[in-house]
Amino acid sequence: MAQVITIAGERLFALKAQNNEQLDIDTFIFANVPGQDPNATIDRNESVPPVGQQVHQQIVQQVGRVNDNVVIYSTVLDSLTGPFDFNWVGLYSSVNQTLIAVSHIPSVSKTITVPGAAGNTLNRNFGIEYSGIADLTGITVQPETWQLDFTARLSGMDELTRQLAADMNGKDWFIDDGFKVVPRSTTNTFKVTSGAGYVSGLRVELIQDHILTLQSYPQFVYVDTWFDGDASSQWKPKTAFTVTNGEMDDYIDVNGKQHYVFKLALITAANSVEDLRNVDGLAQKIEKIDKKNGHTLINDNVNRILGVTNSVESKLKVIVTGDSLSFNGFGYPAEWGVNGGGYATEQPFGLMGWAYLMRDFLLSSSGAFRSIKNINWQTDASANTVGVSKNHGMNMNVIRFSFLDDLKKLVLDIDYSGTSSLIVSSAPLNEAVKFTIDDVEFDNLTETGDYKGYGYKKIPITSSFIKISNVRKYTDESIKGGVIDVYGTTGINSVKCDITGKGVWTSGQILSEFDRLVEPYAPDVIFYIIGANDIDQGVPVNEFYENINSFINRARAIKPDCAVILISTPPTSSWANDKSISYIEKMSEIASKNNLTLIDLVHELKDINPSSYRYDNIHFSKKGDDIFFNIIKKYILSNVNVETNKFIPSRESFTGATINGLRRNSFSCSFLLKTTGVTPSISYVSDYGVVEVAEAEYFLFNNIESVRVRIPFGMSFNGFNEVVNSSSPKQGIWDLYFETILPNQAIVFYKKDGGVGIPIIGSNEYLHISLTRSTAQL
Repeated sequence: MAQVITIAGERLFALKAQNNEQLDIDTFIFANVPGQDPNATIDRNESVPPVGQQVHQQIVQQVGRVNDNVVIYSTVLDSLTGPFDFNWVGLYSSVNQTLIAVSHIPSVSKTITVPGAAGNTLNRNFGIEYSGIADLTGITVQPETWQLDFTARLSGMDELTRQLAADMNGKDWFIDDGFKVVPRSTTNTFKVTSGAGYVSGLRVELIQDHILTLQSYPQFVYVDTWFDGDASSQWKPKTAFTVTNGEMDDYIDVNGKQHYVFKLALITAANSVEDLRNVDGLAQKIEKIDKKNGHTLINDNVNRILGVTNSVESKLKVIVTGDSLSFNGFGYPAEWGVNGGGYATEQPFGLMGWAYLMRDFLLSSSGAFRSIKNINWQTDASANTVGVSKNHGMNMNVIRFSFLDDLKKLVLDIDYSGTSSLIVSSAPLNEAVKFTIDDVEFDNLTETGDYKGYGYKKIPITSSFIKISNVRKYTDESIKGGVIDVYGTTGINSVKCDITGKGVWTSGQILSEFDRLVEPYAPDVIFYIIGANDIDQGVPVNEFYENINSFINRARAIKPDCAVILISTPPTSSWANDKSISYIEKMSEIASKNNLTLIDLVHELKDINPSSYRYDNIHFSKKGDDIFFNIIKKYILSNVNVETNKFIPSRESFTGATINGLRRNSFSCSFLLKTTGVTPSISYVSDYGVVEVAEAEYFLFNNIESVRVRIPFGMSFNGFNEVVNSSSPKQGIWDLYFETILPNQAIVFYKKDGGVGIPIIGSNEYLHISLTRSTAQL
């Protein structure tokens, strides 16, 4: 229903006020206008409908003064008035022949009393708001209760309470385990835990656990809340739960009730639930703010936004920008060519500064993420893990598949049922290849052109088995084969994080390159570490303040709800902390004014010995990157589900130090060793591919011709037997011996007739070798 004061009415008010004359409004007009939309905007130039559409006129029967600027005009249609239908009501001044106000409503039937049936009685009111309207109309009496629409007033009170709760505690949050979704002992059943929380500021309470039964995965669990009354006029929030694999938004139901929905959890399997709730209310947020000793200020909205990275369809865009501390390219081998004064996009892809750790952590936190080393695959190409490399991220958790020709293929078994993507390392033009997946052509050519092009590239896939074949050189397809480096798989819309900073830059220089470093990425979340070069170069604190303020305004011009995390300079040996604090205080003012998050590194690192985290006068060492990353995890990534994360990040990646932190699937596999000429050959016969290609070589062992087989890292030897070909058993006189060749164990095989060694090179005999991998092994 819409209601307005007409332009003509407003002009009449002004004219009467100017001439110091009383305004007389005396008539209600009722009409039935064909095709009128009660929800459409009313044209304030609207006039009285034609006589043929008018159904009734009646005098104003009651007036009331709400305050100096609001008066009410009312009339009652009694049971003897009618019958007619109406959807248009006008308030009219017959003395001045002026339509004052108009209301468009859904069609109403006015019935009349007839023998055996009483007609209805209706009252209609117009509230007129205009400066000084009470004096202008001469209305002094208080309105009767029937003249006031208390529904609107009470709804306004309800909305004010809801907004107040949201402002104080956050839009959506839950108390302890309230509304937490957890698996039950009965397969495919789950419970929503009893308790309390807030959905869009509306307080909801679940008196007892609510049971859910699922038939398929993955599924989201939503709580649907609304405010409603019962027969005794008791109003309170109501709740319902919806299980769906789609997205839900707030909505208005057929009865006009506003519903607020919140995504509580993502259930990916019968025993796997990702909790998407926020449990930080006002009390928890106060605990996070240490105003006495520092300026760290955490806006809970950041945790909620980044918490949805656990969702398989998060679609979040994140960037990290600022000075050289944003990518921290220090402490790497000199031959990597890291330039701490350059752009982050020009640095080697294998850097593992804190921002890269966070990028990979967010990518792998998705419920759809699968590391290549946790995927079952088979291939007739050669496969091996990549050693120390500046061209690969993800702690070197990548397998390189080398296709010697276009006939080789790779098949990966995907256990995620949603829309997925294969994550590969993109390559520069001279190294890129083309390939097909299920007859669709793709390539691994870089999308950005930055630092040799190395980076993540996601290839969309539509089936549970990915079959890669027909590999050939991108620039010359007549050259068959090539290399594809695979990280794993994830959801097609998983979170994307880019690192875009520039070393030695000040806040003003970052601002001047906003259209290069920020705007093209359209970020939902920005991590902005800045200040060290401003202090070092003597940029005035007020200018520093204005630069950051302008940065925030430009970011929110792209996306109004963009969440910005400001990060201060860390302690440095180049100047006293007091000098840094004056700049951090300005960052704190901006954070408070704009409802942002600020991490005060001077405070956060004040009790830690600088030698344990500092590479030089200010930049982080390897250990420092781990410390800072854990600060980010504590404050910013608290809602990211670490429990299901399959990736353990560390700056030590380029030494392979943290590879033992991976969780693995257990399985058994086997391969055939053939004693061909020159060198032994290996081929696979099991259903699952070996994680790394086993290696074999001939050598003399105690002057006996022998073959050494290096077991792939993380595998254990299970047994062997001699076979005629790929399957037929054969009785032989092979023996074995274990030796340790770091970092892997090796097995030595040889043949002896009594004490005499038997030649094996070129004998073309087969050994069937079985291996196992447990969950404790890589």
